[in-house]
Amino acid sequence: ETVLAQVCADALGVPIDQITVHQGDTELVEHGGGTNASRSAVTAGMAVRMGAERIREKALAIAGHLLEVDPMDLEIHDGVISPRGVPSIRVSLADVAAAAAPGPGARLPEGMDPSLDASAYWVPPAVTFGSSTHVAVVDVDPETGRVAVLRYVVVDDCGRELNPTVVDGQQHGGVAHGIGNGILEEVIYDDAGQLLNPTFMDYLLPTAADVPPIEVVHENHRTPLNPLGVKGVGEGGATSAPAALANAIADAMKPLRLQIDAVPVTPARVKRWIDEAKAASTP
Repeated sequence: ETVLAQVCADALGVPIDQITVHQGDTELVEHGGGTNASRSAVTAGMAVRMGAERIREKALAIAGHLLEVDPMDLEIHDGVISPRGVPSIRVSLADVAAAAAPGPGARLPEGMDPSLDASAYWVPPAVTFGSSTHVAVVDVDPETGRVAVLRYVVVDDCGRELNPTVVDGQQHGGVAHGIGNGILEEVIYDDAGQLLNPTFMDYLLPTAADVPPIEVVHENHRTPLNPLGVKGVGEGGATSAPAALANAIADAMKPLRLQIDAVPVTPARVKRWIDEAKAASTP
């Protein structure tokens, strides 16, 4: 919601606090594919930008008519339209919207339809994958198999960062999910198909004690596949963390050459692998 408002405000030339975002309402949007696959900024962001640019173009044309100025010489800043370098000649975007309202009070260029609204859809020409490198430092207790994550570093490339704070939050949340997937969370059934951990008393989720401070470094290269230059970012933390953790655990126990072949790498599994490795190395 914050990012879409930001994209709209930037394209229109108005303060972000003047933008209200309504989403997930089929009374407002006829077609929608839902939020999935790290594509909100790519698809919805581009649709918002396209719609805002169409409104901007029409608003400048109406303002040019009202001010008797060539629309090419006008600019919008903080919701006010004026000729470049002549801020004393001005009309607000709100006044332009009023002039565009249908009815006898409309003041529009000849042949222009009333209202100041626009619809836009964006279908990416190709998938805009983000990428990242994850490095984990862990401590493994060989007596219990418990794994503690001591340090976690992410270097990500999500293209253009529309909002760096939101990007960091996506990475932090993704890594927290990934730590759960990598060393804690597992749905367990017995041989009869009975679920053995049906509640959060039994199903382990990462807490603040399990997630260290996450260091995020940005190495961003804008994609040419959309004018915003953005890529996906939301899933990188969740999908990369289990592999980074499994490799860090294997490295921590390198003398034993653990054969890690499953996630989550729970304490019980680590202890079993340690015992198997020690038994295999015993003459």
